[in-house]
Amino acid sequence: MPRSIDHEVIRYHEERLKRLRVVATTRTPSGQILDWVPIESQDPNGTIATPPPATRHRTKVASATGMLATLETHSPGIEHGPEGTVPLRRRRVPATKKLHHTSHKRKVDGRRIRQQFESSPSGGFADPAGYYHGTMGQSTTCYGCESVLAVWDPWCELSADHSISQFGIQNYDNPQLQSLEAGWIHCKDQFGDDLLHCFTYYTTNGYSKDGNDLGGYDTDYTGWVQYDANIYPGVVINAVDWIGIPSYELEIKYQLYQGNWWFELQGTWIGYYPSSLFGSQAGKTLNDHAEWCGFWGEVYSALSDTSQTTPSMGSGQRAEVGFPFTAYQRNMQTQTNSTGSMADSLGTLSTDSSTLYDIQFGAEPFSQWIFFGGSGIGSPHVIAYPFP
Repeated sequence: MPRSIDHEVIRYHEERLKRLRVVATTRTPSGQILDWVPIESQDPNGTIATPPPATRHRTKVASATGMLATLETHSPGIEHGPEGTVPLRRRRVPATKKLHHTSHKRKVDGRRIRQQFESSPSGGFADPAGYYHGTMGQSTTCYGCESVLAVWDPWCELSADHSISQFGIQNYDNPQLQSLEAGWIHCKDQFGDDLLHCFTYYTTNGYSKDGNDLGGYDTDYTGWVQYDANIYPGVVINAVDWIGIPSYELEIKYQLYQGNWWFELQGTWIGYYPSSLFGSQAGKTLNDHAEWCGFWGEVYSALSDTSQTTPSMGSGQRAEVGFPFTAYQRNMQTQTNSTGSMADSLGTLSTDSSTLYDIQFGAEPFSQWIFFGGSGIGSPHVIAYPFP
C-alpha cells in the first residue's frame, strides 16, 4: 500500500526547530536525531509541572525470570545535550509518510469490545481496516494504570504493518472517545527502521484526526511535554526476548497528577500530557478521569485482503503456548482514586478473530497475567529454544 510524504509532519518539525530554541542536536547509534531544548521552552509561560513521587518497581512473580529491558540512551558513551535541556526526537524524513491511522485507524474501543463480546465472546471476523487485537478490558472509573510487558521483536511482512503491546485508558462520556496509550511498537513506516521502540499516543477526537493538540504518536505533534533528560517517547529498546530464555520486560505507568497525565517508563517519570488537552468539562472527559482501562496486543496488516494477515503479535506464538514462549503482560493495575491507590485490574478478555490471534489468562502460578499472540495465517518467525 503506497504512502505519500506527510508534508504536515515535516512543517511541524521545521516550526518546532524555530519555536523551541534548539541548542544542540545529537544522533544516537541507531540513527535517531535528537533536538535538545531548554526544558522550560516547551511551555509559553516557562512553567514545567512537577512529577508525582517516585514509585516502586513492580514486585516480581516468583516463577518469572524477568529482567528490565535496557534502552538505547542507557548505552555507554552516548552523547547528551547541555545541562537543563531535554531531548525531542525528530521524525526521520524517509519515515514522514502518511500513516494508516490518519485515514482509517480503528484502535481498541471499550464500548465496541463490550458489544462484540456480548454477541460473540470468541471473536471471529477479519477486520477490513486491518487491525487485530487481543484485549483484557475493564469498565471502571480510574486515574491511571500500570503494567509489566514482555519485550519481543515481532516480524512484520510489509513496512506499513505494525505490531504492538500496550495499555490504554479511555473516556467517552463526551461522548467522543478520548484515549491515552503507551507500550512498545515495531513499525518501519513510522520510525524508518526495523527496531523496537517505546511509544506514547493520545487522541482527543476518537482517532479521527492527528494534529497539534489533537492527537498523535510521541512528539509528532504538540501535546507531549518532555521532562526527563535521558528517556523520551520513541526511544529504541536495546534488549528483546528470544523464545526460551529469561524475559526482558518493560515497566510502564500513566498517572493523573496535579492536572497532568504523567508517564513512567522503567521507573522514571519521563514526561506528561496536560489534561487540558482533553477539554474542560469536569466529569466528562479525560481532563479529570478515565472510565475504561485495557491491556492488549495489537497488529495491523496493510494487505488489501486483511484476512491474509501475517504480522506476529508478540513472539507470534499463540497464547495457549504460554510462558516463556508467548508474549505477556502481568501485574496489570488501575489507579482507583486521585491520591494514587492501585488495585488489580479484573477485566474481560476479547479478540477480534481468535482463529488468527488469541488471548487468555495465565494459569497458576501466573495469576494476574495475560498471554496473547499469533501470526495470522503465517508462521512464527522466531526460533524456539528449550527453556533452561
